[in-house]
Amino acid sequence: MRVLPLPLDLTSDQDLEKAVEQIGEFTPTVHALVNNAGIMPASARMGEMDEHVWSKVLDINLGGPFKMIRKLLPMMRRGSSIVNIASRAGKRPSRGYSSYSVSKAALIMLTKCLAVEYAADGIRANAICPGQIYTELNKARFEREAAEHGISLEERVARMVETIPSGRMGSPEDVGRLAAFLVSPESGYITGQAFNICGGQLTEL
Repeated sequence: MRVLPLPLDLTSDQDLEKAVEQIGEFTPTVHALVNNAGIMPASARMGEMDEHVWSKVLDINLGGPFKMIRKLLPMMRRGSSIVNIASRAGKRPSRGYSSYSVSKAALIMLTKCLAVEYAADGIRANAICPGQIYTELNKARFEREAAEHGISLEERVARMVETIPSGRMGSPEDVGRLAAFLVSPESGYITGQAFNICGGQLTEL
């Protein structure tokens, strides 16, 4: 297996152009694209949020996937698949994280529009909506919230776990296995969907 690691700042058009050029030199076609980059700012009510922070969250969480999709679509052929990592927050508002929730809700709709527009070309698009996954991003959030409430990180995580019917935090591997399925031929008749992976925290569509 050949691997091409590339440093990439999604807010830099120059970085993006260079990365796409290097991908084109590495392979003539792209079978799968998983958009996973994202940021979550510190908690703040909408009326108290810095406008520049709001714009940055939208630029990375929504603009980043849009740019990657536009650049790589010409390299995709029938049977290719795009997976956008959205969030449970894109379906149910996350208090204090409005910019994040809005960006992920928009990413879900972007996915649905993409699926409808490119279905006839044999290119599929689906979104994954993780709940509480213990990533570095979520750990940083829990550390901030723990400090705000004067409790330990472990206690903050334990309180969150109490809200999850499965009784545990999810892992990156849980999400990775779903992404692998969605870019495989086994999911060839699935497109335009937004899959919850949250241990039962969210049961609606």
